[in-house]
Amino acid sequence: SPIAGSGQVETMPAAEKKKLVEKGDGELGLTMDPSLLRGATADLLIKNRSEIFSSNVLSQKDLAQLHESTAIVSFLHDFFSHSWRTARLDKWAALLLYLNVRAAAAAALAMVAGTVFWTLLEDFGVVPRLLVFYMADRHMMSTGMPILVGIASGITFLINWQRIRAFFGLGPRYCFLDKVCIDQVDDVRKAAGIASLGAFLGSAENFVVLFSPDYFSRLWCVYELAAFRHLQVAGKQKITFLPLAFPRVLFANALAIAVACLPYAITPIIGPWLGIDTNAVTTGFLNWGCLPGTFLCMWTMYEAQRYVDARDMIDEQLDNFSITNTECYDEKDRPRVEREIAKWFGDGDRAEGIRKFDQYVKTDVRELIEDMVGKRKPFSAGIPWLYIFLSSAGAILVDIIMFATCYTQPTWQDRLYEIVAGASCILVGTPMVPVVFIWCASKRCRLGGKAPMILLAPIIFQIPQCLLIIGTLSADFTFAMLQFFCFTLPIGAVVFRDSIANLLGLNKQGRKAQKKQYVQLPTHSYGSNL
Repeated sequence: SPIAGSGQVETMPAAEKKKLVEKGDGELGLTMDPSLLRGATADLLIKNRSEIFSSNVLSQKDLAQLHESTAIVSFLHDFFSHSWRTARLDKWAALLLYLNVRAAAAAALAMVAGTVFWTLLEDFGVVPRLLVFYMADRHMMSTGMPILVGIASGITFLINWQRIRAFFGLGPRYCFLDKVCIDQVDDVRKAAGIASLGAFLGSAENFVVLFSPDYFSRLWCVYELAAFRHLQVAGKQKITFLPLAFPRVLFANALAIAVACLPYAITPIIGPWLGIDTNAVTTGFLNWGCLPGTFLCMWTMYEAQRYVDARDMIDEQLDNFSITNTECYDEKDRPRVEREIAKWFGDGDRAEGIRKFDQYVKTDVRELIEDMVGKRKPFSAGIPWLYIFLSSAGAILVDIIMFATCYTQPTWQDRLYEIVAGASCILVGTPMVPVVFIWCASKRCRLGGKAPMILLAPIIFQIPQCLLIIGTLSADFTFAMLQFFCFTLPIGAVVFRDSIANLLGLNKQGRKAQKKQYVQLPTHSYGSNL
């Protein structure tokens, strides 16, 4: 097979290959037969809800077919480090978030543009108004078709981006997963692949940890992290920690918000059946229609509690971490791993190497996790703003409809009021919902434990809506402007300050990459097709 992106295969002389395979001194192999460097497409990892991550015992035929589905590559986009004990559906959700989030962000922009464009087409009579209703005062009009189109396109991109990226002229994204990228049938090639772990790590642009509670208890997981840290090239290779409980909160929030906003799209359909005049829809009817989504917030609170428990476990594991306490399937591997870590972190001194690596996990790794999921400090979001923004697509689409139809308002003040109300919902009000849930999820009641907070979730859901979204406290124009510029925006800037810092490139990993010196691999090529 040709090397992806190069058109040819280089082969290692038989004597060199034999020497590599028989390496038994525990050294991290930095060179390998190029035919062993194989990558699985991101689509293969996501396919059938990440079935490939199932711990089921596969037959030799299945393993051979999976290995043949990979391609010989000159570099890897991602090296995924994970524990096989973790449920594959959690990994599937995490992979959708990690691999497709940029496409989902682009889809969100396209979704916004498409929603506005469709609304304008309806306004100018180019296409018929299919799902339109008017509020009772006739000052506000809503059209549902752009909302449904937007949600459908967002879901399509989120789940299927790795399959459809070829239509945009993009090649496949190649990832390393030991189960398929290392030959599991041919014992000689399997031994050579395992011995060349350093070459796999050094060829990866991103080291992605699918973090589960038992990750730091597994010796080989920690070994992969240590090896990548040792080989990391400043400014070119990045470590990303993605707690598996993190995406569950976002998906639960997305479902609750979408269902809560669904009445804005389907009122023209169900309204006549319920005896509602679609030319005079009341606010009370819409509020009642939002109740199913409001009650779904109880699931969001449940997932937020699981996420908080996972964060507590992360903190506890990092505080008490020591590689000497990790578990290993075969204890014969422990001396080799500790010898390598002693060499990388302690110049051969076992005690010093273990101490420095333990300290690295407790400090640098903690900062890497905080870069991804936020810092645990007062009045700070536990989830980055961009991810919440994407998970709040339902409410965002409703507000964009307000932007596109604000010209129907009778005065400039009414138009500005509609724009500010929508902006307050998009930028701060809706993103604050899962943040407040995470804050509340850490609370335990003396009676009932976690259950009372789950039952209170529909009420908690209303708090950021009432305080931060313009129009819920007062319809007065002056009050609305003061509320937006003097309360809503400052609250958002404080709570999402870490997201703003990351957007400006002020995150810890970006700064430290400028200062630290890393080991440069002797031969390495990076691709540009991200």
